[in-house]
Amino acid sequence: AWKSPMGVLSSKGAPDVFQHPALNMVVDMKWERFAGKVFMAIQLLMGVLIALVCVSLLAWGCECSAYARALRFTAGGYAAALWVLMTSVMWLQISTGRTLKVGGGAWWKPAVHVPRMLTSVWNSMRYLALVLVAVAGFIDECALPDEHRLRCVSAERRADGGVSWMSVWIATAVVLLWVQLCQVATMSAQLGALCHAIGRLIVQIALNLVLVFICVVAFASALCALNSHGFETLEDGIVNMGRIALSLASEEDLAKEGWQLMFLSLFVIVVHVGLLSVLIAQVVKGYAMLYEDQEGNSLKSKAMQCVEVESF
Repeated sequence: AWKSPMGVLSSKGAPDVFQHPALNMVVDMKWERFAGKVFMAIQLLMGVLIALVCVSLLAWGCECSAYARALRFTAGGYAAALWVLMTSVMWLQISTGRTLKVGGGAWWKPAVHVPRMLTSVWNSMRYLALVLVAVAGFIDECALPDEHRLRCVSAERRADGGVSWMSVWIATAVVLLWVQLCQVATMSAQLGALCHAIGRLIVQIALNLVLVFICVVAFASALCALNSHGFETLEDGIVNMGRIALSLASEEDLAKEGWQLMFLSLFVIVVHVGLLSVLIAQVVKGYAMLYEDQEGNSLKSKAMQCVEVESF
């Protein structure tokens, strides 16, 4: 399906191509006949999983009643069933050669053949979220003593602070489940342009954030060398400087004088006025370019969904 004319156009074609009456008619026909129904079915299945997770792992995550435990097992089993379904489709794609070569060209970048299903960011998030929910749902903490529990601990242990890996595990799953639901927005001309802008600028955003991190480490090292309060060690300095970059620092962290104030002011100018402003400008410019052809981008999104459904 991805080697068909529709597949090539949806992956490499310009958005304005899809406004041609003939191609527009083909996309609408495929969407109405099967692609739209499959797309909404996927969203419905994931919506049911989100509801199960929110009730069983969040609202009743530490309840030990028989009903709550059964609901958690239901969420885990439902996620495991969907995972098996996605894995079966990917195995079918691998066995029939419907893969995409990713990487290659350098010794540190080996070539990997990835199933077409996982080349979609949305499907990758779903696949990972299903694994996380399945594991979390089948771990019955109510059967464990308090000292061996990962998330549902007593008030005494909770007062000691810290977050267990299971809590981070569930939090990651919840974020992935809700974010993948944003794929529905790509079907809207206005919201779809925004999603495309963020997707196409993800590399520039990552590079910009790498520069921000380098500045955080550099100026944290400088304040650590000056024995500034809150920067006694490099690790604490990086954390506090990150809070300053995100405008989450306390007044005590910002109370500097002399050389310390000079380095802190220079950091704010470089990161807030410089790098973050450039990042905002890149996102706005990219969105403006895509917004001009929002109808074409919306049709391109539908075409990609049609090809993806056909590749199943």
